[in-house]
Amino acid sequence: MVAREPPHAPDLFDDELAAILKRITNTPTLGTIYPSAFDVVVRRVFMAKTNNHVYYAVHEGEVVVLSVWGAPRRRGPKL
Repeated sequence: MVAREPPHAPDLFDDELAAILKRITNTPTLGTIYPSAFDVVVRRVFMAKTNNHVYYAVHEGEVVVLSVWGAPRRRGPKL
């Protein structure tokens, strides 16, 4: 699924995602812990401008994005 962007800000999603990826790379514990069925800690951070959550885990020092999920869905992905 491709995120819809307002016509006045065609790069908004890409820009916000790039900024949040930089933040979580620098501070991997930034996000709040999200329940997961796996034996890894899953965290999420909110992208306020585009109203999305980024779900991620840290594996061997690398940030692994598991999902980008629209907050208006009012439920998160099954991770």
